[in-house]
Amino acid sequence: MRNTQLTRFFLLLIACATTAGAQTPPVAPTLTVLRAARLVDPKSGVVTTNAVVIVEGDHIKAVGSGLASPAGARVIDLGNVTLLPGLIDTHTHLLQNYNGRLGGDDENMLNTVATMSPAARALLGAQMAREDLEAGITAVRDVGNSGWNGDVALKDAISRGYVI
Repeated sequence: MRNTQLTRFFLLLIACATTAGAQTPPVAPTLTVLRAARLVDPKSGVVTTNAVVIVEGDHIKAVGSGLASPAGARVIDLGNVTLLPGLIDTHTHLLQNYNGRLGGDDENMLNTVATMSPAARALLGAQMAREDLEAGITAVRDVGNSGWNGDVALKDAISRGYVI
């Protein structure tokens, strides 16, 4: 019985070693074209009409008016909408929820820190970050959460793709 288990272990080890070096062909990034009525450039103050944004993978490749769609690209026509870059919120407390249920901000903060575990607060932060993202905010500066590095754990989880 012991020899059978040892044999299986070595066969598995050999299989892992031979497949570890196998090369898979690179996958071309997907091309997506977004079409909209307008696009705002806050830096210049210019509003572009007949806006086109070409996205390759997860990077913006080109932006302009009336750009041609590359062959094979997925085209999403957003209709009569205005596109703008993601907003930045420079004063957030993602791991706290100031929902007004208690007397004031200080009481809400103390209640959150006293009654929620760091893990629960990190999950609350994931929810709060998702709500910000859905509102158009794509970058935040978390200015404190009175906890044990839950904000850092949340940042790492977002960077690793564990949460949006």
